[in-house]
Formats: sequence, structure tokens, C-alpha cells
Amino acid sequence: GKSANQQPQNPCIRPVTKLCVMATAKEQDVYVESEKIGSSE
Repeated sequence: GKSANQQPQNPCIRPVTKLCVMATAKEQDVYVESEKIGSSE
């Protein structure tokens, strides 16, 4: 399903790997913020 509240279905939104960064290069900001939020929660 598509949920605006939920994060984009990325294959590496959780594990921060070089490949992940490359894959989410266009959404680096989003991926970076997610990391912070996840840590906070």
C-alpha cells in the first residue's frame, strides 16, 4: 500500500550502507533525517 505517513519503500532505509547512500542519493536528506528520527525514537 501507499502511505504518505510511512517512509518511502527503500531497500536500505534502515541499514546505512554505501550502496544505500548511492541508491538514496536523490533523497539523501530524507534518508539522513530518517536515521536521526529512528535514533530519537
